[in-house]
Parts: sequence; structure tokens; C-alpha cells
Amino acid sequence: MKIALECQSLLLQDALRFYLSDFLCDVANCDFIVSDYLLKSSKPVYLLSSQEKTLPFIPKDLLRDLKIFYQKNCNQIYEQNPRLSQGNDERLRSEIQALLMEFADRFLQTIKKYR
Repeated sequence: MKIALECQSLLLQDALRFYLSDFLCDVANCDFIVSDYLLKSSKPVYLLSSQEKTLPFIPKDLLRDLKIFYQKNCNQIYEQNPRLSQGNDERLRSEIQALLMEFADRFLQTIKKYR
């Protein structure tokens, strides 16, 4: 879960930065954005507001709610796009391993050939 912060309130942004430090990244690489105002983005936006009853927050509850939001809104993106799926990562890893083994074998053959 990678989160970007976009808040008008600097105090709120600093508090969120403290509590969510392990999950923070820039907007380009994030899974979703946490904001205290409505903003247009191609990424899902988790809105913190008193109207939505998410402010004030208890850090443990906020983290739980963010994980639920992530599961509902971001996992679907990964499931719909096979290039982002875990299974593809494993296949890619095994193909790279096979290529590396083949390269190592050819490299050793070339060395033996010129000894």
C-alpha cells in the first residue's frame, strides 16, 4: 500500500506524514491519495473530512480504514491489469532466472573454449 498526501491543512498533512510514514511515496508512484479536499486525479482519493466522519481520526482506526479503502479501490486495478499482477511478477522472475542460467552456461563454454 503506497499513499500520497495532498492536504490543504499543513497541520493535518504533518500529522498524517508522521502516522503514515511507512506508506508514503510521491503521487506518481502511489496506489491512492489521502486528501482533505476534493481533487481530480486518475488515482483513487480517500477524503478526510468532518462531513464524512473521518476527522478527527484515531491513528489505528485511520490505518484500518485506509487498508479497507485500498482493498476496495486499488486491488481491483491490479486484478484488471494483468501486467501489474503478482502472478506475472513470478513468471517474469522465473524467465529471468532461466535466461541468467543460460547466459552463465554459454559464458563458461566460451571461457573453456579459449583456454
